[in-house]
Amino acid sequence: NKNARIILNGDLLNTATRSSKTSPFEQDMTLEEQINTVARFLEPVKDRIIGAVMGNHERRIADFSGYDPTLSVLSLLQLPIADIYFKNCGVLKIKVGKRNRGQGKEGTGVAYTIVFHHTTGGGKLIGSKLNRIDQMRHSTVTNADVYIGSHNHSLSEAPVISMEYNPYSETLEQRKQTLVSAGGYLEWKDSYAEAMQLEPMQIGSPRIRLDGKIKDVVVSL
Repeated sequence: NKNARIILNGDLLNTATRSSKTSPFEQDMTLEEQINTVARFLEPVKDRIIGAVMGNHERRIADFSGYDPTLSVLSLLQLPIADIYFKNCGVLKIKVGKRNRGQGKEGTGVAYTIVFHHTTGGGKLIGSKLNRIDQMRHSTVTNADVYIGSHNHSLSEAPVISMEYNPYSETLEQRKQTLVSAGGYLEWKDSYAEAMQLEPMQIGSPRIRLDGKIKDVVVSL
């Protein structure tokens, strides 16, 4: 789909260290090999990437040396780091489609605000996982249309409604906001998920469709 865009929401790399839960000697690849592999995987779609943040796995290296290895991936892809790398939390305004304003005139389309953060913490139940993403509505931007979190490997979504006061019309208006848990690609068997008695998760990423005629968000899992 030529209109598709990609957000990298952290944990592209494992980056195990001597002090992490998993040992670097248990990895199939060195950190350098991980970086090169991810870059090769993303190369065919690199022009679709519009945002990136670090995850807790990359933070292992950042906390130790001050450098996020996500930057190495973006550099290999020759992407404009200053424009798409948000480090911790990203906020994007995306305009989609063209609205008919009548008399043959076209408007500028529908604008959406997207907030994405790798998030922290979590829980074993689906409600706990979505609660961490819902917290973004209170700790980051409060009036966004879509909030995307990762970290807990859950592939799920939930619509929520907030009430906002419009000072121009002096009325209360409803805003639909969509919480998206962005999934993951960790197999359950022989992983720490099995060892920690965590339930298997659906493998994959969500597709978030933004309507270009009316403001509407549809998430496919």
